Amino acid sequence: MPSLASHATSQNSDLETEETSKINLCQPCPEETRKRKAFVSQFLKANFAPLAKSNRSYIDTGALEHMAMKCLHADFNTGRLSNGVAKFIDPIPPSKIGEWLAVTKPWLGRDGFFHDQEDDGDDEDNPLENLGPASPQWEAASLYRLMNFYLVHDGQWNPGILQTQTLWRKYPIPRGRTLCQLSHTRSPRNWRVWSIFRRFQYYEDIISEMGESPLDPEKPHVMAFLADGALIREDVLSTGELTCITYLVADGALKYKHHRFIPATLISASLRTVRIVQGVLDCQKGTLEIPKSQPVTFSDSRIANWPSLQVIPVELASQGYKRQLCIDFSPTVVDLMTERHAEVKGLEWKLMNVRDMAGVADKSVDFAFDKGTLDAMIHGSPWNPPETVKENSSGYPTEACFAMNATESFFPDQSPRFIEY
Repeated sequence: MPSLASHATSQNSDLETEETSKINLCQPCPEETRKRKAFVSQFLKANFAPLAKSNRSYIDTGALEHMAMKCLHADFNTGRLSNGVAKFIDPIPPSKIGEWLAVTKPWLGRDGFFHDQEDDGDDEDNPLENLGPASPQWEAASLYRLMNFYLVHDGQWNPGILQTQTLWRKYPIPRGRTLCQLSHTRSPRNWRVWSIFRRFQYYEDIISEMGESPLDPEKPHVMAFLADGALIREDVLSTGELTCITYLVADGALKYKHHRFIPATLISASLRTVRIVQGVLDCQKGTLEIPKSQPVTFSDSRIANWPSLQVIPVELASQGYKRQLCIDFSPTVVDLMTERHAEVKGLEWKLMNVRDMAGVADKSVDFAFDKGTLDAMIHGSPWNPPETVKENSSGYPTEACFAMNATESFFPDQSPRFIEY
């Protein structure tokens, strides 16, 4: 077993051999490069090396404080961070994702998903071979495949929204390198990194392991999917989560030497529970902030157990409300919820754009409530919001008011943190 210092040094060399010369529009001077390499080496020695050798499933908060790391809260739906925390990652609004999915319609090829045996690992290694359906990793891998099915390609290899709407692409996990070795099937670690995504400068169908397509030099952000054998606990990070975040930000610090802040996002899953874990490394101060979202559990691997999707309309029906209209952007949600609550009388789900509710007669609604839709339309700076935010956040309530009668009551679930437009 190598010492901490030798492990960190060899790991630094490992990171350097990956694509580092394809992304520089502004090459840092040799002295800055030397300082960055020295910083990463020290960061790995102090933080990554102990994690790579740890047999513990979780890392407590006290240990993080000794490692110059700080846990924060991030909202699962909006990515909003704790008050006073700088925001380096601005998620694509859910409403926009819904619009994109309505175009690609990956659910039309859903039969291909169930027969897709794609494996991002070594060809001769089946990562699920020794795992059963009750295994946390096996279940998490199924969620990964479903996410891949919706975002990257469907069962017939039609491109998903990452390829048609963004410059995010899968980035190969170099075989034989540390991250792949740690999460290998034969490794004693009970977790596996299934995929890494990076942003590139231009469209490319296939990103080779040699890094032939240049990364975007202004976007040091990296995303990865983790299938963890350790069950997700709201109060602590798993060793797998922290190991991956630490590795990814250190790797980014070497790839993007001209950036001070290096962000990484981990989609962490265990069984059918998912949460978002982010890391933002400050290469000047040597600190790592780790916002993590609340865990969200998917009861049947297709739709989450959010109260906003399952409880409220059914509860209202039990209280005597016999004519309810539930509107959603997503045809998937409409189809699934119609099927799930088919036995509930007076509950109707419709596919509709809330900014243009042509299918709802004026003054026909006694009361309405919004659960996250308005929040999903808001992004960017609250002091200088984009024009689309102004249009959506004013057009939607206006349209809702047209549908209300004279005794209208409209209850929006929206945090009062944005200015009035």
